[in-house]
Amino acid sequence: MSNTKKIVLITGATAGIGRTTARFLAKQGHHIIATGRKVHDLQSLKHEAHDGHVDTLVLDVTSAASIASAVSAVDALTDGKGVDVLVNNAGFGVLGPTSE
Repeated sequence: MSNTKKIVLITGATAGIGRTTARFLAKQGHHIIATGRKVHDLQSLKHEAHDGHVDTLVLDVTSAASIASAVSAVDALTDGKGVDVLVNNAGFGVLGPTSE
C-alpha cells in the first residue's frame, strides 16, 4: 500500500489473521472497519487499537440481512466514499474426513 491513508474493511476481524491485520493497519494510520460476529471481541479489538481509527460492525457473512445492514453502515461510516481495500478474511471450518 502507498503512504496514503486508506479505508480498509476487514471481515473476520475478531481473531487470528483478521485481528492481527486490523491492529497492524490501524497502527499504520489507516481507517479500519473491522467486522465479525462476536460483539465482545470487536469491542476488545477497538480498545486494543486505541492509537488507530477503528470502527467495528457486527457482520455475519452468511446472513443477507446482516450484509445489507453492514453495507448501509459502511456507507454512513465512509460518508458515501466506500472502501479502498477489502480484506475478505471471514470463513468457517468443518472438522471431519474429507470424504464426507
